[in-house]
Amino acid sequence: MMVFFSRSFFFVSAFCLSAGCFAQSVASEPADLPASTVDQKETITSEKDSVELVGDSSVGESISRRPDLSFANVTINGQGSGLSLGSIPADAVESVEVMKAVTPDLDADTRNGAISLKTKPTYEQELTAKGTLELEYKASDGSLSNEEIFSWGGRLNEAGTWGGRLNVRQEIDHFAIDDIRNDWDTEVVDGQPAFVMTESRIERFHRKSDEWELGGSLDFKASELVSFSARANWELQDREFYAPRLRYQYGDGTYVSVDSTRASVQGASVQRMANGWSNEDREIEAAVGGVFENDFLEAEFQYVYLEEKLYQPNFFQLDFVREGVDLSYDLTNPRFPVTVSTDGTDLDDASLFVFEDMNDQQEWRNEESDTVVTLDLKWKDLGSDNQGFVKGGFKSRARDLTRVSADRIFEGFVADEYTLADVLYAGEIDSVVEGQYRLGSIPSIESGRKFLQDHADEFFYSDYRTRERADSNSYLADETVDSLYAMFSWEIKKWRSILGWRREQTHVSFRANEVIVGADLDDADEDGDLQETVYLGTNPTNGDNSYSNDFPNFHLRYQWNEKLSVIGSFTNTIKRPGYGEVVPYRRVNRDESEVSEGNPNLKPTLYENLDFSLDYAISELNRFSVELFRKSVEDIVFEAESTVVSGAYAGYELSRRENGPTATIQGAKLTWQAPLRMSVLPEGLSFNANYILNDTETEYPGRPGEFLPVTHLPDAEFRMTLNYQSEKTFTQLMYQRTDVSLLRVGDDPSEDRFEHSRNRINLDFSYQIKPKLRYFVVARDLRSEPNSVRFEGDESRLVRYRNFHWSVRTGLKFEL
Repeated sequence: MMVFFSRSFFFVSAFCLSAGCFAQSVASEPADLPASTVDQKETITSEKDSVELVGDSSVGESISRRPDLSFANVTINGQGSGLSLGSIPADAVESVEVMKAVTPDLDADTRNGAISLKTKPTYEQELTAKGTLELEYKASDGSLSNEEIFSWGGRLNEAGTWGGRLNVRQEIDHFAIDDIRNDWDTEVVDGQPAFVMTESRIERFHRKSDEWELGGSLDFKASELVSFSARANWELQDREFYAPRLRYQYGDGTYVSVDSTRASVQGASVQRMANGWSNEDREIEAAVGGVFENDFLEAEFQYVYLEEKLYQPNFFQLDFVREGVDLSYDLTNPRFPVTVSTDGTDLDDASLFVFEDMNDQQEWRNEESDTVVTLDLKWKDLGSDNQGFVKGGFKSRARDLTRVSADRIFEGFVADEYTLADVLYAGEIDSVVEGQYRLGSIPSIESGRKFLQDHADEFFYSDYRTRERADSNSYLADETVDSLYAMFSWEIKKWRSILGWRREQTHVSFRANEVIVGADLDDADEDGDLQETVYLGTNPTNGDNSYSNDFPNFHLRYQWNEKLSVIGSFTNTIKRPGYGEVVPYRRVNRDESEVSEGNPNLKPTLYENLDFSLDYAISELNRFSVELFRKSVEDIVFEAESTVVSGAYAGYELSRRENGPTATIQGAKLTWQAPLRMSVLPEGLSFNANYILNDTETEYPGRPGEFLPVTHLPDAEFRMTLNYQSEKTFTQLMYQRTDVSLLRVGDDPSEDRFEHSRNRINLDFSYQIKPKLRYFVVARDLRSEPNSVRFEGDESRLVRYRNFHWSVRTGLKFEL
């Protein structure tokens, strides 16, 4: 660690010396800066992270013009919000701050940077009406989507004491994904162990959504000292899904020959299936608050309530299978395996595929509520020269989750044979995964539902599988986090500091179901088979957990001179398990021979963060920044996978989130933004280059003695944008590269899973037709590279290939 920081500091020092950062001798005392207003901001931020608001547009578009910014959280007036940034007009915002490190007045789970918005009271805004009309083309399925946004609001009376805003958004979106997933294992073939593909599936996922959002706010200025505000947001999403799938199950047969690119299998299976469902997602958010502010004290309270109800009334899954097929696969191109029948079986003949199982789900509900109460007090302009402030407060947040799953699973048909030909999809999906595959014969969800309705008494209902799926996926969970904080800020000449502390008390409880399965020793079904696995009962389980944490924080900035500033921070943060993750649920996927479980013993992950940066302004528009960071992580969470050795699920792959030992994450981030000024280039060109280097290390329980990277964190990321801006035109070309990252740690290196490196190119263009009318074009993923390529062990063993393809959005932004 010391070596890393020493080398990094040497690099920074060398750059600064060559660029002239230290305008004065280090041995002499730097001269005082010109007198300036004392900084009363509640954060210490870098100038390079400032966001320029696009006056005639939204906050969302303004932030999208800075793809170099790193943040994982968005707060509006100090609280998280479900409000779309695209629906917030830029001129309704007082400030946008990008924070690299959390301050004590923010939740301790605000990690990896945050964007904090502070809105203007609407009674301080001019009354305006703005809108956006947009069309989007997606190359994945050739579909067109549309979105309309309208915002009206501002000062409502001449006295300027009332203000309000109304936002309306409507979107119809079509979305399609092509997906390949493969599984691998070791088999002994001709007396030699070999890696073989046990399964390959090709899937197309369709989604159509109709979304409405209605939001409003009302502000009242009661006096020069007191103001009140209220806002509400309602969102409705209606979605329809259809997902046909073709699946080759080589592992069901016997491998007769294997080499590095080919394998032949006797007695394999081929499955053709489809899922179809719709859901309705309703979200309501309401908030009220008030502010008292005089020359010395600022007090603010907020009450926020959020409720989301996701209702899925008609999930339907239908599977057909052809067993005993001889297959071979070819991995000459490892990203696109080619499978053929070697025994003459026509794999497109729907009449050869017989009914395997079906889930006619009656209901699935997911209901969440979130209630937040906060009080913040700030004593400002402290000291003889108004150098500082003190701020403190408390927050209480209560969340609860109710999940209900009501399945009906059938796995047999008593009458004449039920085949795919009886419910064949009338259309055909010819081109999947960039034209590499065709799905051929697939089931129709509508025909499958009608067939069940017409032959309801002829199917075998599986009580065992129904209760196994439904009971264990129905549960209640709640989480309460109560917090207190205090922070102190002081500024003396070139120094600015924030010192603070936060304490959070967490309580989690759940009520779930434990499904008991085992051998039918009492022959409950009277079939004489005492060894078959049957449903034995469901036992309610309850549990809870409480813990408290202290989070000290320290931030410091030193303004060396007018060009160079130094920023450092020491913070502590937390990542709690999702309160639904600690419920001891069990999801069984019999098609994939997989089991996933919740873990009631899962502990939160604690982070101790050290950040240091040097920001150097070569000129007004030419800035260079170096950031160094180190995170010490305790109880890191990872996805543990193992094989069930006994019981009803013997041989299944068990997936469960577990806590690991400590980990270290350290690295550097280099940013350079500057104009491009050459006689042969037009005025208004600039670039922004951003490079992030990560060096991580931890020891996983299943691999003692080995120090491996932390999962889901690439070794390096690079972004560069080329910008052109004139009086009427803005153009931005962005290139991004993300290196390989570790996703899952196996029992040995050959079972480790990785996310492949990825390159992206995006283009943004806008043109001001006239003062209140602007045309824009947004193109994404112009290289049309896959969005996700995952492999196991080495790149020849693909486990996932997913591609969203390129897309283009275009439209108008206007003000009436």
